Amino acid sequence: MANYKVEISGINTNDITVLKSNETIELFKKYNGRTTFFFLGQRINDWYPDMPGTVFAAGHEVGSHTYSHDLDFGSASNKEIWSEINATNLAIAKSTGYAPDYVRFPGGSAGKRALEVPMIIVNWNMDSLDYKYKKQSDGAEVIYNRLVNSMENAEKGGIVLMHSIYQNSFDGVEKFVEYLVGEGYELVTLSELFYYKGVTPEFGAVYQDGNGRISKKK
Repeated sequence: MANYKVEISGINTNDITVLKSNETIELFKKYNGRTTFFFLGQRINDWYPDMPGTVFAAGHEVGSHTYSHDLDFGSASNKEIWSEINATNLAIAKSTGYAPDYVRFPGGSAGKRALEVPMIIVNWNMDSLDYKYKKQSDGAEVIYNRLVNSMENAEKGGIVLMHSIYQNSFDGVEKFVEYLVGEGYELVTLSELFYYKGVTPEFGAVYQDGNGRISKKK
């Protein structure tokens, strides 16, 4: 029995490579783990329409990372927000057969209007900052060390922010997954994390770990 549950979120942003997502699927399969992938709707439509379905068929969870990654959700209009959300949900549903419950806004930023979206908003409490080290020669080691040094947050029901588009990210998370499993942690989806923590997530609420919401629209 695992000591704690950890959710590692593979966010597919700009310049996605399907190869890294497939490698991530194989990595979690090796350790009998699951995770939640957040997809950009535009990338699904333009580049990899079948990838969400592949992720879902492998036992993972699929969430929305909105459509373009370009919209400022803090100042966007209701029409702009709903356009991004609906377009992504349709792209995911076409590939997986269902619309996602979870959304992660670019940069973790959601304004008041975005909180009115009938979805569960998820941020993170363990940030690899992997995009900063994507070209650094020792980037994978830096990413790994950052995550190990934030392990106190894992005990709260860690939600780890990673990207599946950089080789250093994959190498760093591969080493981190080996470490977690060796320490008795279990790799789970967001839904599983909330279930194990006894939390029923609500639409319009923002969560950064498995223990409960951090904010909600008034």
